[in-house]
Amino acid sequence: MVKRLTIARVALAAASGVLAGCADHHGMTYTITLDPAFSGEQTEGILAATESWQRAVPGLTLMTRISTCGSDDTHAICFFIDDAAPPSDVVALTTWDSHCVDPAGCADQDDATTHVYRSKLPAMATAIVFQNMATHELGHAMTQDGSHLATGNVMEPKLSNDAVGLTAADVAYFWSSR
Repeated sequence: MVKRLTIARVALAAASGVLAGCADHHGMTYTITLDPAFSGEQTEGILAATESWQRAVPGLTLMTRISTCGSDDTHAICFFIDDAAPPSDVVALTTWDSHCVDPAGCADQDDATTHVYRSKLPAMATAIVFQNMATHELGHAMTQDGSHLATGNVMEPKLSNDAVGLTAADVAYFWSSR
């Protein structure tokens, strides 16, 4: 009888470990690394974007640091200046994620990299445009979702040049990935 219970406990522990491997990987705490190559105004725009998300989503914690990217942390988002030629469909920023990259076990990945293409930066006339784009890209990074919402939301496909605050739909977009 003791042997059966021990085997059952080992099997249960193994199963819970496997199930935990494919459980919800989206965190509520992220480390956001900002490339030191950003100007002070650009850094302020990204910081304002993190503050917007934290105000809108109770329990969300976004810790920022200025450093080169390359962390092994889970739940890490990196904003960096990219000198490469951007894809033709990119306005200035784009986010690449690496969520659930291991189909056999859903590796605990909930991290992303936001490329800010240096060659496209002069086209952005105002700090608010950059902040809106950073807020939008943070949404993609935290949800690992490349889809968009209707016009009038931060997560719309083409942001306007006007100040756009996070809407209830943007917050629902965040929660839909949890």
